[in-house]
Amino acid sequence: AKYEGELLVSQVMANPELTSKIYIVRTSWVFGKASMNFVDKIIELSKEKNELKVTDDQISSPTYSKDLAHYSLELLKSLCESGIYHYSWELLKSSAENGIYHFTNDGIASKYEEAKYILDKISWQGNLIAVKGEDLGLPAERPKFSKLSCKKIKEKLGITIPDWKDAIDRYFKDNNK
Repeated sequence: AKYEGELLVSQVMANPELTSKIYIVRTSWVFGKASMNFVDKIIELSKEKNELKVTDDQISSPTYSKDLAHYSLELLKSLCESGIYHYSWELLKSSAENGIYHFTNDGIASKYEEAKYILDKISWQGNLIAVKGEDLGLPAERPKFSKLSCKKIKEKLGITIPDWKDAIDRYFKDNNK
């Protein structure tokens, strides 16, 4: 679905009159309240099993959906002259402002490191085993390294993005985990 969405947007971007109004925010490894995600899946599995196998060769940065929404809104606000409903068309037409932005929480981790952090937070006493992705027999191949550079959005907003561990801590607090 993400790929198809980007294809559709790229077709629109081929039209010079519309290109200046396009903003794509890419992300990876999103977790949040709305649906089952890696954080909740690890917690659920830890209640059912005493041994978990998690890949240590997929590396990125976990992204809290709340942070993704907040900073995406801040990006939109920054492109407006005086609030979200009053667009500065000069800003929107600037090629330095439009285009693709990346957002993930800061830092990097493997799925194994993320799982270990989650399981340590809940004081799980089981056995966590690091394995290679191909050993799990997953239906879709996953990239080994998918951490995105957030330099453009950091510079645009003048921000420091919270670390993925801080994001997981807040997710636990926000959702009484």
